[in-house]
Amino acid sequence: MSNQKPAEMLVEKLVNAIESGMKTGKWVRPWKGGSAQNALSGHVYSGNNAMYLAMYRAFAQTEHTQYYATFPQWSKLGAKVKAGAKGITLVKNPTMVDKKNADEEVIGQYVYWRHIVVFNSTQVEGWEPPVEVVKESETAVRDRFTAMLERHHIRVNTGFQAYYRPASDEITMPAVKDFPVEDQYWATLAHETIHWTGHPSRLARINIGNHKDKAYAFEELVAELGSVFVASTFGITPESDANILSYLANWNELLKQDKTAIRRALSLANEAVNFLK
Repeated sequence: MSNQKPAEMLVEKLVNAIESGMKTGKWVRPWKGGSAQNALSGHVYSGNNAMYLAMYRAFAQTEHTQYYATFPQWSKLGAKVKAGAKGITLVKNPTMVDKKNADEEVIGQYVYWRHIVVFNSTQVEGWEPPVEVVKESETAVRDRFTAMLERHHIRVNTGFQAYYRPASDEITMPAVKDFPVEDQYWATLAHETIHWTGHPSRLARINIGNHKDKAYAFEELVAELGSVFVASTFGITPESDANILSYLANWNELLKQDKTAIRRALSLANEAVNFLK
């Protein structure tokens, strides 16, 4: 753990995880499910910060809980940050600041990005997390997914593979019984549903007929990150996703060549999830 910039950490850690998966022949998502939240306010982190915290939790040396807070916030809770603990850098909502000349006249505005540092509850003393709420039942998750599909009129066919076909604007999924656990079915469907948002008639990320270039690899990255947001929101904790293994090499080259790819992919994934809400 370090105070390295979040985007830089994401690229470094994700590339390492991808390379590890390529060597072992097995891809295990390097992030855990569950929504990270502020221990003092109860605020559930969203967007890029949610993804940053999910990744930090995955790569931490010790198991992290879902609870985070700044140094002053932990003090308000009567807790003390452990000596030597390394904080996690997040980005607060940007604010517009007046730009002034030498005469203190406002000549324009600029965006000011404020960074804050949070610590996990495992990095403090004198505070215990509340008893965790029991995970939603499979029936509840199924109902929420079904409601989302019906709300957007998303067509899901049953087949032998999981994929989204832009030309027909349909998703094909294996039967639920073909997955080791039902959570993996919903996690995979979340991935394909993110692809569905990229159709030219919606968020226009997908160029129909273009399947074998960097743009395709980037779209796969957007879909995988978006599925993490959906899984976290719906209470899904997938163990692995075999469908991703074939994309690892493309992801790896993409992230190494373009350090801004992860930031752009996170932004588009967040946009896709908001579209589905």
